[in-house]
Amino acid sequence: MNILFSCDEYPPARTGGIGSATKTIAENLVRKGHNVYVVSGRLDRSLPEIAMINGVTVYRLYLMQKFSWLFTNNCIAVNLHNLILRFGLLARYAISEYHRKEDFMERIIKEKQIDVVDLPDYTVLSKYYSSAKELLFHRFSIPSVGHIHGSMSFLRYYRNGGINSVMKANDKLFFESVDKILSVSKFAANFVNEKLDVASKCDVIYNPLVSSFADIANNLHIKRKNTIVFLGKIIETKGAFNLIKAFNAFVKKHPEYELVMIGGGNIDRGKSLVEKSIKDKVCFTGYLRPENIAAYLKSAAFCVIPTFFENFSVAALEVMSCGNILIYTTTSSGPEVIEDGVDGFLVNPYNVQEICNKMNYVADNLDKLEEMRTMAANKIKDNFLENIIVNKLENYYKEMIVRQSLNILTQ
Repeated sequence: MNILFSCDEYPPARTGGIGSATKTIAENLVRKGHNVYVVSGRLDRSLPEIAMINGVTVYRLYLMQKFSWLFTNNCIAVNLHNLILRFGLLARYAISEYHRKEDFMERIIKEKQIDVVDLPDYTVLSKYYSSAKELLFHRFSIPSVGHIHGSMSFLRYYRNGGINSVMKANDKLFFESVDKILSVSKFAANFVNEKLDVASKCDVIYNPLVSSFADIANNLHIKRKNTIVFLGKIIETKGAFNLIKAFNAFVKKHPEYELVMIGGGNIDRGKSLVEKSIKDKVCFTGYLRPENIAAYLKSAAFCVIPTFFENFSVAALEVMSCGNILIYTTTSSGPEVIEDGVDGFLVNPYNVQEICNKMNYVADNLDKLEEMRTMAANKIKDNFLENIIVNKLENYYKEMIVRQSLNILTQ
């Protein structure tokens, strides 16, 4: 197959979940003998326009260049940029740039004889055109997948509790422009069907965990430290701040424990929430390399990630692959990853006392929970490693192509 991905976060650009997952999938497909191409829309010129990365051909299309000065760290530029986002002043220009990207992708489709195109529901331009009315998305000349990672409507709904009607309409139009809809979790699929009123069926294939991470991390029987680990962005919606508040109470009963917060974000805010008497018991590492993360995860007593909402978290998979006990979230995709009390625990991420209580329970019963570590590691090995997930995606794309050739492709 010849496969084209749209992915604005494709590494080595600074990446989020979309970029990491797409890279893992793309490189695995190359190893399976497919030709894989990526079109990455960029707002800066820090990377080359064309690159071959581990067999994947990456085209970088530089967007919004008339206003490139807005995407610098200059204080004036940052303030103006925030005003533009607030009032939607670049919406019309962003739409034209989005269509330019679509035209570029159509050219690649013809030149490289692409068989299927995979499109995310969030792009680098989404926040600029989300306020523009009735955005018309291109319907590609080949089978197209609308991949649910987390649209602007999704982010707005779970951060602010509501969806702008124009934003909702545009995201709905995107899903109506593709042949099939594929989600990284049932939770995200339900949002598209129920909150965006998209009638089409949303299929589900989870994000993959890189096998090499599990290989270097999976050691169930090493001596563990009195350390609790959080892995994710240090922001409110990832549950970082509520965990710190819970740890302030937890450590009074368990003074032998330390908390390690791995990730970037609002670290200063996190530090301000730590009670002065236990400042030395909370460590903020910032971003770490995978091997350094694995070292923390496999030696920690247990991990806590009480995220408010999550399409599908690879961080949870990383923790469990280490044979670590994870206290995760009852909300969003948490129950799709963990069976409460069997291979981990689920808590209400908004309830600080509940988080603290569950931390106390795990700390008091670590010697009785060894089987849980094995159950967690085996679940990841059997269901979420890259070879398993990529095989599912490969078959999904192949089926789309066959159905297209038989003229029976439907949503």
